[in-house]
Order: sequence, then structure tokens, then C-alpha cells
Amino acid sequence: MKRRYGTLAAMTMAMTLMMGMNAQASGWRWADYDKDLQVECYYTTNEYDALLKNATTPDGYQVDDQGRWVVDGVVQKQDPNLNDPEKFVRQYYFTVGEPSESDSETVKLERAINEELRKFVYSFDWQHAGDREKLNAIQNRLFVGYNGNVYEQYGNKNNIIINKELGVLVLKKGGCEDYAFTFDVLAHSVGLKSAACYTENYMHQYNLVVIDGVTIIADPSAGSITETPVDWDTELHRAERKMAAENEANPDWEASRRRNSGEMTEEEYSAFCDDVNGWTLLYNRYLADRNGTQTYTAEQMNADIDAWLAGYRATH
Repeated sequence: MKRRYGTLAAMTMAMTLMMGMNAQASGWRWADYDKDLQVECYYTTNEYDALLKNATTPDGYQVDDQGRWVVDGVVQKQDPNLNDPEKFVRQYYFTVGEPSESDSETVKLERAINEELRKFVYSFDWQHAGDREKLNAIQNRLFVGYNGNVYEQYGNKNNIIINKELGVLVLKKGGCEDYAFTFDVLAHSVGLKSAACYTENYMHQYNLVVIDGVTIIADPSAGSITETPVDWDTELHRAERKMAAENEANPDWEASRRRNSGEMTEEEYSAFCDDVNGWTLLYNRYLADRNGTQTYTAEQMNADIDAWLAGYRATH
């Protein structure tokens, strides 16, 4: 089959025309899913933003295993300095069509969110601004205590905006997870490296943001910024590493891992969980270790699961 490749500039122009302002419609779109502050080109297969991967697109171009447009195996990236304030924020737009009197409350809110995102990226010349100016703009727009924004746990989890965390921009209220997600979107939309992360007990969500090469903590739902530098990797993975350490000898986690990896069949997994000499016995040993009444290591747990599996397979 003859390959059809165009120049990056030609593709950029053509795909921009195809996309219009509805970035979640099917077809080509530029987006920065890996958040490297470069945008790659993806082919979405439907209005739910599903990506075509490891395939040839209907118009004859190649996409890799992540859905990115490639030419001779090279991922095509758009120049991050193109004069387009919306180049990063487009990937978060909702497809809502033209306004209508019959619009649902959800559609009205999605349209309002789109407008707020556009207003933010045009509110200052972020392409020529420093990192600190960008952070200040996000703080002034989003943080609790600014513009009437308040913290309200699950404040926007209702029938209007289920799974629309960006609704905090319109409703001016939300939980920590809503503020953290929105901060991440706004930061990325103006070229700041950011990530939402959890406290060690998974009870609160906040953000890491890189300012002039230094990682600091921003907590938009608490209205605060901590200037003390932190290590990006340590802070980002603190919660999951703590949980992994705490669950090192947890048979529930290990059995689920084996089922998901195919090392244990669904039938074996169900039998293990139902067997008093399987999951129940091992989990009691794990709890005893947590309570300090005995020592139960990950090695012992895995040996116990292996022994249970061997016995089960020998009789089934």
C-alpha cells in the first residue's frame, strides 16, 4: 500500500481546519497528552475522544501505539512557539455544538467551561510571560479565596456536571480533587509543568508545579503555595510508594495482581477469595503483621499463595 505523507506545515493547516473549535470531535487533533509541552497529532475515532492506535488512519497516515502521527517511525511534533494561545487548552474543550434553547444544563455548563478556558489563555500574554507570572495568573483565577471560589467537598458532583471537574471554573466551588485537576489544566495550558498528587493517606489532593526549574507545591483548594523546593519524583509518587510498602504482604493486592496479569485465572481467583484456607487465612496473617503480633513477609505470602494454587490445580 502506498503511504501518503504530507509536510508538517501542510498537515498542521489541514488538521486545524478539520478540527475547528470542537477538539473532541472525530478526526485529527493536536494535543499534548504526555504533557511534554509539545503537541502531537492524534486521530480520534468518535465523539468520546477514543484514539486510533497502531493503525493507518482513514486518510492514509500512520499512528503509533500511543495514537501519535508518525512519519517513518518519527513522532511528529508541532512547534511549541507557534502564535496560538489556545494550542494546549484545546484538548480540554467539550464538544457542545451551537447554542440552542433546548440545551440541557450539562451542555450549558460545558459551553461555559469552554468559554472560561478560552478567557484564561487570552487573559495575559502567557507565551511571553515568566513562570512566576503564569503561576500568579492561575492563583488569581482559581485559588480558594479568589473570585468568590470556595472549598466544598463534592460541591460539583451532581447531576449537572458528573465527571466535569473543570466545573469549578463556573460554579466557583468544588473539592480538593476538582481544584487540583483544574490547576493542572490551567498550568499546562500556559506552558507550566504541573501534576496533581496525593498526600500519603490519599485524603487530600494538591499540585506540583515547576517554576524556573524548581518544583514547589501549590494547594489551590487551601489557597496556598509552599515555596520550599521539593523533589518532583519523590513528591509525585509518595502516596503510592507508601501504600505499596504498607501492602507488601497483602494477599488481596497480590491475588488481584496475579489475576490481572493472567498468572491466576478468574476461577482460581474466586476460589482463593472464598477459601478459608486461602485469602482469609493469609489476610489474617497480614493483619497480625500490621498489628505487630507476628511477622509476615511478602516472601512468605507469595509462598503461601503458590502452595494454595498448587493444591487447587492438583484437584481441579
